Amino acid sequence: ATMIKRFYYMLHRLLSRRAERGSYSAGFLQAMIRDAVIRLCPDDAGQLLEVGCGEGFFLSGYLRAAGTGSGVGVDISLDRLQQLDCSLDGRLRSRVRLVCADGSALPFAEASFSRVVCVNTFFNLPGPDAVCALLREMQRVCRPGGKVVCDFRNRRNVLFRLKYACAGWYDATVKDLPLKLYD
Repeated sequence: ATMIKRFYYMLHRLLSRRAERGSYSAGFLQAMIRDAVIRLCPDDAGQLLEVGCGEGFFLSGYLRAAGTGSGVGVDISLDRLQQLDCSLDGRLRSRVRLVCADGSALPFAEASFSRVVCVNTFFNLPGPDAVCALLREMQRVCRPGGKVVCDFRNRRNVLFRLKYACAGWYDATVKDLPLKLYD
């Protein structure tokens, strides 16, 4: 197990972006997903909400790419929000609001956002009921004609099943996470 753990952390370090290395949300797949979602959310000078923003890799990347507009980051972890706040430069900080809240009970009025995003998060939720509650809230706060964008880890993908079945042996950061896959 020690050899597997060393190999995993070496690969994780090599394949993670330099600025993200050592962070909870770092990783090759996670970065690919964030980049794809940024391309799906063009800058429309509206306000974007990211649910489960963690350290803010998506939110800060989106704001850098967008040029205008603003973003709200919601996470249940105050520690992660503080990490995000500390990582923002002054130019981005003025365009971001951070809120500590549960995504299944968002503290925003209906139709508040032009884009609502949730990436690299659903596999951390306990099951389909929690995912559905989060999706309902995301839809509620999205404006008519806006976009709700999220990702799921596919249960039919053998590599995901193997990775998450064995993750407890090599990745200490996931020991308390459900690592749920969906169809």
